[in-house]
Amino acid sequence: MGAVTPSALGTRIEGLVRNRFALLALPVLLLCLLLPAQAIAAPSFSVTVERDTCVAGAGKYGFGQGVLRVRIIEYGKSGANRFTFTAQVWHLSIRGSTWTKEYQWPLYETTFPNNNQSYYSSRQYAYAPNHNAYHKIVVRVRALNGDTVLHSKLIQGKTC
Repeated sequence: MGAVTPSALGTRIEGLVRNRFALLALPVLLLCLLLPAQAIAAPSFSVTVERDTCVAGAGKYGFGQGVLRVRIIEYGKSGANRFTFTAQVWHLSIRGSTWTKEYQWPLYETTFPNNNQSYYSSRQYAYAPNHNAYHKIVVRVRALNGDTVLHSKLIQGKTC
């Protein structure tokens, strides 16, 4: 029997490394093929704040004005067929420590077909208080299929 030369030993080690890598890569490849495309695809919804401003001293009464504009997008794969926006103004007195609800806009709702197309809705809320206190606009955006909530997000605007 002859001795193993360094070049032959290197070739054997390289072959073993390739075989081990192939054995490790095979389960990962199978897992990627078995996962549904939706599980590894982009999200079904996005909610963004398009505008969030607070201007001190502005507004109808001179006590500032807050504006909050929110957009929701459904990318056509969630089964949603309706968006709702619930918006409120919360109040904190200058020397207070508890936020209380001061005003609530009527529920805004929009419907659309569940047909694998993308849909969006955008709403803007503005509030100018008639007294000196801290205020913020709060919006809850929901995507639903019938009465089933598929996505919900709470957005709090800047405190004025």
